[in-house]
Amino acid sequence: MKNRAFVFVATFVAVSLSAFAQDKAAAASVNTTAAEINHWAENLYREYAAATGGKITFQVRTLEKDQLTAISATPFSNLLTPPPHRVVTTQVGTALRHPEYYLPTDLAYGRSEMSTSADKFTEVGLPVSGGVYRKLGVQVAINGDVRQHEALEFCFPAQLHCALLDPVVVFLQSKVESIRQLTAANWAPVTTYKGRAESPNSNLADGDSDVICCGGGGGGGGGGDPCGLASDPSSTYESTTWPAYTVTYKDIFGITLVQLSLAQQTAGMSCTSSCSPAPFATSGSSSSFGNLGYSTACANDGAIGTTGSSGKGIAESKCTYELAFTASASVSIGDPDTASVTLNFNMNPSGGVSSNGGSVADTCGYY
Repeated sequence: MKNRAFVFVATFVAVSLSAFAQDKAAAASVNTTAAEINHWAENLYREYAAATGGKITFQVRTLEKDQLTAISATPFSNLLTPPPHRVVTTQVGTALRHPEYYLPTDLAYGRSEMSTSADKFTEVGLPVSGGVYRKLGVQVAINGDVRQHEALEFCFPAQLHCALLDPVVVFLQSKVESIRQLTAANWAPVTTYKGRAESPNSNLADGDSDVICCGGGGGGGGGGDPCGLASDPSSTYESTTWPAYTVTYKDIFGITLVQLSLAQQTAGMSCTSSCSPAPFATSGSSSSFGNLGYSTACANDGAIGTTGSSGKGIAESKCTYELAFTASASVSIGDPDTASVTLNFNMNPSGGVSSNGGSVADTCGYY
């Protein structure tokens, strides 16, 4: 197949953390240690903020604290009066991107526990008689926009377990815990460079192609200089793979509400024997699951393009989730067949998306 190297993996797969040593990730317990019981919620907010690269900040203070039995029968909706907005982020592996304030269509979005009370902890093996709670004042700052709300922290010292009910920062605890698990499993994108002798395309003539090569235009004589990539002139092949990963978002009682399995994505660039750009991309389909009123949707695609001696390969998959209404996801290709090619996702809702993949753009030349 000439001039096309994008491979679309259409199989509907359910990937899991087992691909990255799930047994190792299990060691990153969602529980805590006795020493960490104090200021447990503050540490959670700190880790969440760090995952955004400092694009969101929190200030947390204790408003009240007592034995959990003092409020165990009181509905959470009587203890907290949250504002209408939410704070959402896009999870991309171990990073949280695009923090923003978000107004959901359904006011129950991210607040499934509000109609229940702390008595329900007993049903999941956490006796209320051994619990303590703190009511927290939380100040959030995103791009200079500072807002405040309240949250509840529950800790069970004998079980070394804590839970955070934050009705504004959607799935805060679950996102931090999933980042801990992925970090323990050494999840990370993997970039590979290869020299001319190692490059899969080193013997390809202009316009020829196999599953990993798509010939483009460009090229030109380089005299005695060897062909290479602008990012690494000693290499003629560059590939980045974003491994598959799964995130599970739960309520404070440990009940799974949303599970998103983001499939592996690969994009790269190679130079042909006449130093023309040959980008490539492989996109895997993701799968998702929603529970107790949540619906989910995923979309994925891959695209390649060249302009002169430059090329770009891009492969991405994104999933979203919605409460009460039906989630939807679609993707289209912008600037097709050029080095400016993009993937344009239409996610409904747009808040709280999880993503995997990215792009590789480079230039072939004589250096």
